[in-house]
Amino acid sequence: MAHSARRFDTPFWLSAASGLLLWAALPPLDWWCLAWVAPVFWLRLVRQEVWRGRRPYVAIWFSSMLFWIAVLQGIRLAHWANYLGLVALAAYLGIYVPLFIAVARQAVHRWRLPLPLAAPLAWTGIELLRGYGPLGFSMATLAQTQVTCQRVIQVADLGGAYGISFLVMTIAACLVTAWSASHRRRRFGAALYALSLLTLALVYGQVRLGQVPVGANQAPVRVALIQGAIDTVFDDDPDRGRQMLQQYMDLTDGACARYGPFDLVVWPESMFPLSDLQVEPGVDVQFDPTIDQALLDDSRILFDRLVCNGIGRVNDRAEEQRDRRSTSWLLGTTTWQFGAHPPRRYNAALVVNPAADVVARYYKMHPVMFGEYVPFGDVFPALYDLFPLPNGLTPGTEPVAFAVGPLRFAPSICFESTIPHLIRWHVAELARRGAAPDVLVNLTNDGWFWGSSILDLQLGCAVLRAVELRRPLLVAANTGFSAWINGQGQILAQGPRRATGIIVADVSADGRWSGYVQWGDGPAALCTLFCAAVTLAAAVSGWLRRRRSPSLASR
Repeated sequence: MAHSARRFDTPFWLSAASGLLLWAALPPLDWWCLAWVAPVFWLRLVRQEVWRGRRPYVAIWFSSMLFWIAVLQGIRLAHWANYLGLVALAAYLGIYVPLFIAVARQAVHRWRLPLPLAAPLAWTGIELLRGYGPLGFSMATLAQTQVTCQRVIQVADLGGAYGISFLVMTIAACLVTAWSASHRRRRFGAALYALSLLTLALVYGQVRLGQVPVGANQAPVRVALIQGAIDTVFDDDPDRGRQMLQQYMDLTDGACARYGPFDLVVWPESMFPLSDLQVEPGVDVQFDPTIDQALLDDSRILFDRLVCNGIGRVNDRAEEQRDRRSTSWLLGTTTWQFGAHPPRRYNAALVVNPAADVVARYYKMHPVMFGEYVPFGDVFPALYDLFPLPNGLTPGTEPVAFAVGPLRFAPSICFESTIPHLIRWHVAELARRGAAPDVLVNLTNDGWFWGSSILDLQLGCAVLRAVELRRPLLVAANTGFSAWINGQGQILAQGPRRATGIIVADVSADGRWSGYVQWGDGPAALCTLFCAAVTLAAAVSGWLRRRRSPSLASR
């Protein structure tokens, strides 16, 4: 029995055990309580002086890659090439757990820092690094396991979601210390530290939940979130765009007839099937030689006609209501921009006023790898032949706010809602311009994921963004989950999974102060600096040791 237990006391199996517990704490199981103990096997690896087995960090990386494949398996469903993307993404994300363990081990064994201090500093610093890394990937964090625990997540308005991750990792490290410490005083100190920190977080959460939002007594803006159910399929069906338009217009007509009138109707990302074609005035246009000028003109005319018809139907329906209103339309589509440059393609959110004029355009700033661009595709265009993508997406450069009634709305698109610092920068930058948004709205096409748990993960990220920034967040999602989330992270209404639905949100401003808006990722950045300092110290120490002992360098 002892021999059997020793066989599993290796870096791979210990890391896999923590990965399994964390996977169970995330969707689809959502056993959130497991997150508080999930890191204990990683922390055991941190505490161990000597590891069994060869190439331990490779083993940890491989187990971490398997964790990410299990968590993100919904990515593979829309097209066979996405299997390649899933493996590549998992292989990249897999490096962060061994990096955390390496930093934490240095802090504990070389710097003699206590585990309840070293582990949360290292984990939070590495999580921030993952959010700012080449992919900017902040999904499936420790914080996200707690989105249903309302009192816990309120601390996100102080240090962002990273503050929640810091708390969870601290409690896990205290549990390990209290269980394994040889001295009673150390065990008692770890337990007291964990209890005090958790109590402070819960008290703060209870206070925040008991506050009345500043804008609660203001007149709300009535918004319709239209959720169709169209899975992403690459079948070259020429009638697919017409079917998409018909489904969304029928749902919009039904919403206006049953719940209207509205101030704003929102369609998800890419659900308006015709592209918005923009030609820069007063410049010589660099057209792609494959583009037919007459076809371009006809497409622009048809786009304008469909937009005019759509907004006209919404407002004609509003006129039939006793309480007459003018309705604006926020829709997701593709914008092609032609000018004195090669054609640019944007993933866009367009704001259409009741007169059928496009009054604002937001261009997605953070494209999704393998969904909207292929790495190195600009250098090797042949890579796009392996994936169902026409070409790379041009990223936008600035946030946009638009007014509907007394409120300002700021749109984002798709997985941008999973990136804390990006949405926070939207709010801070717009506030600097004197156009601070009152409401955030995310347009996303989740038809890529065929109802898998990716939908739950993305919704959880939206909950955290709402709390961090103390602003209501509306989600219009093709296939789900559309949602109305208030500034406390409470989901007031949610659409179905992989089915059509309509959400009516009478939304008003929250107006409460948020530290995260003020200082952003500053606290978490200190943790990243800690990781950098530990890594640099280890590198310098190793170099000096080799200089002093030539025999070590020859080994």
